[in-house]
Amino acid sequence: MAVLGLPSILLPGLTGYLPAAGQTRFLSDLPTFEVEQDLHIDGNLATLVPIRWLAVARNGTIAACQEQMSAIRFFDSTGNDLGTVGGQGEGPGEFRMPIHAGWIGDSLWVGDFLLKRVTLISTEPATIRTLPPIASIRPAPADTARFSIGSIYSVHALYPDGKLLVNTTGGESLEGSPLFQVSQDGQIERLIVEIPDDPDEMVRGRSERGVSSSRVPFYPAPEWGVAPDGSRIAVLTMDISGREGGTFRVDLFDPNGDQIFSRTFPFEGVRIPDQVVDSVMEPRSARLSSRGILREIRNRIPPVYPPVEKIVLGMDGRTWIRLYSGEEREHWLILDETGNPQGRVSLPEKTTLQVAGAAHVWALERDEWDVESIVRYRVRQDG
Repeated sequence: MAVLGLPSILLPGLTGYLPAAGQTRFLSDLPTFEVEQDLHIDGNLATLVPIRWLAVARNGTIAACQEQMSAIRFFDSTGNDLGTVGGQGEGPGEFRMPIHAGWIGDSLWVGDFLLKRVTLISTEPATIRTLPPIASIRPAPADTARFSIGSIYSVHALYPDGKLLVNTTGGESLEGSPLFQVSQDGQIERLIVEIPDDPDEMVRGRSERGVSSSRVPFYPAPEWGVAPDGSRIAVLTMDISGREGGTFRVDLFDPNGDQIFSRTFPFEGVRIPDQVVDSVMEPRSARLSSRGILREIRNRIPPVYPPVEKIVLGMDGRTWIRLYSGEEREHWLILDETGNPQGRVSLPEKTTLQVAGAAHVWALERDEWDVESIVRYRVRQDG
């Protein structure tokens, strides 16, 4: 089991990195990989509604969760419509809130948060079967003093032996939010990693409705992600070592919680303008009655934006880190299988990366009416 220490304060933008102890290079030294679009599934022509997530099979089949329909649309590697599975409901092959998905061999698994169950779907597509619902995540008899029963959880991986990777509450003995490996009936078999919690991220105050908690704006929580096949789990924490920047750390683990690598990278932050701070504090001023609490929230707002906005684990063992830029265009740092910086990629404006592979990335592209299309880019790594 891995336990991560939480930095005292967390935060922001990257200009440098440390590939090895005592050796400093700059992000500008890294190669920039060009991208070229080779697939576009037009959201208007395909009648796509807002997409919660994309999942891509090894053969290139694309699954897109249609949030408003609680259904999964499937397209082949050339963009042809293969059909739809699911719909709003509680019957076999139906969903109420399909919030996560991944791959187990050639089958797509979909975790339904409200129905507390997992459905397996083939790439044809067709429903294979629905696993029995898990009412709660519970400790083994020997672990009742360590872990508590959790009725709120989400599934993040399904393994060939039937075990699942879930995120839930863990009990008073844990300092963070745990990722557990559990059996198909919900019994905890192993604590894989704890996602650090930071109490300084929340400020308790009094509102018109009584005591409430308010999140500190721009106070960066750890980012984390799971590979599409559950083979890797990444946790990224951020630390301000100075008013103008700091470091962020990436820890990668295997399904047993054994560490694959740990890498720390320095960054120079992008300052948060005073007018931006004022704009995010204004609605809190109207909601909270305590001037002291408002001052505490403002004092905890970091001076710079968090440096990392998202982490994606690629299908090929690499780690993709979205860096804060203040632009609509996304900028990604790519780490190889051992955590060394390999290169960087910039995507077109209004494009959000969802899945990364060895030679391609799949993304969502928004038009002027915010209709989403599915796009695939070839990543040219030939310099």
